[in-house]
Amino acid sequence: MEAISKNSSNSFQCIDALEVSLSIERQGFIFYDKAAKSATDPRVRDVFLYLANEENEHIQSLQNKTRFLQPALANKATSRKSGTESFIKNEILGKVSPVLEMIKMNLT
Repeated sequence: MEAISKNSSNSFQCIDALEVSLSIERQGFIFYDKAAKSATDPRVRDVFLYLANEENEHIQSLQNKTRFLQPALANKATSRKSGTESFIKNEILGKVSPVLEMIKMNLT
């Protein structure tokens, strides 16, 4: 799978896709958890808690899939791992969804 970014020349393997997906799910969980804690309306809080729980289930599922690929993780070159971490840091963190960012700005 080719990298999504025009600025990146890395290509991704299955394990890299799982790591990127885990990062996205964790960001979603953090956002929904924070939104639930900030919500004053109990109905809104319940919606955000539901979404946070959904993200948590996605994280658990992806972590289970990652366990099957542990040998690939153990043999993964440091440079490859740092390439994936760099992609997540530069292309994913804080950019999951512009809509979420707009909502986040209204909550804080």
